[in-house]
Amino acid sequence: LRTEAQPAELVAHLEATDYLTGVPNRRSGEQLLDHEMRRALRYQAPLAVFALDLDRFAELNERFGTACGDLALRTLADITRGLLRGSDMLVRSGGDLFHVIAPHTNAAECLAMAEKIRAAVAGAEFPGCDHVTVSIGVAQLLPQESGDQLMLRANAALARAKRDGRNL
Repeated sequence: LRTEAQPAELVAHLEATDYLTGVPNRRSGEQLLDHEMRRALRYQAPLAVFALDLDRFAELNERFGTACGDLALRTLADITRGLLRGSDMLVRSGGDLFHVIAPHTNAAECLAMAEKIRAAVAGAEFPGCDHVTVSIGVAQLLPQESGDQLMLRANAALARAKRDGRNL
């Protein structure tokens, strides 16, 4: 038996979802992170996030076109979703920047998860595109830290990976 979504539910879903990749968008991701931070603090459980983006994405778009760039973003989202646990959440934060929220995960565990994703992307076929890689930065929630501070640290780690040669 199939039921149709109510218009308000459909609008809410569209507002919370990235149209290209089908994952939660930045606004939805901020709400998810806030919820998971409250749970982590309440239960004194670890929470980690990682930031990832495609290396040289602008060059990819310029060289092969935006259709290839869109395919690369969708493929990255599919690969990442396929390697995450059911409790992890992938969010498209904007452009080619994604974040993964990993509840009950410390920095070392998150780094291992991120490395699996990095290796899978490096070994994947991106039809019509050149070889595609990602860089990733990991951060674990510290006591008394805000969501913005946590994301800034993950993004700073991502920037260091880019400076250190990419595909890291």
